[in-house]
Amino acid sequence: MSTQVMGMRTVVDADLPLHVPTDADNARRIVRWGLRRHLASWAEAPGLKVDEAIHAYIAPEPLADRGGRYKGVLHVSPDLYAALRRGWETRWPPLGVHGEPYLVPNRHGEHLLDRIHRDGIREWDFYGRTVEIPFTPKELRP
Repeated sequence: MSTQVMGMRTVVDADLPLHVPTDADNARRIVRWGLRRHLASWAEAPGLKVDEAIHAYIAPEPLADRGGRYKGVLHVSPDLYAALRRGWETRWPPLGVHGEPYLVPNRHGEHLLDRIHRDGIREWDFYGRTVEIPFTPKELRP
């Protein structure tokens, strides 16, 4: 299944989410996030937060018509895809104005799109590297 999110081709990937954390992983993450100031002084990132799993990633796809420049393909988990579909609501034009109903993101949808934009698209800049975007199970529920 393929669609567009923020102008980027989006594919539902049944192999996601990646890196579903075990209790031991979550314990290490708690310690690393507790020591994040010390890790920052060593120029080391704390990593994923507790219960975060990779529910989306942007993979490069070379485009011959753009001289070999890359365009991203957003791969999302079925859970994130369902959350994105629930993140839109129908709005109707004001009374007395003729027009068709239109879709706008609700608060939950805006949060999901902001995370994809902030953690994925903005940092990636289409240099041809893969970017993983983690979400917690709580973030996927409205």
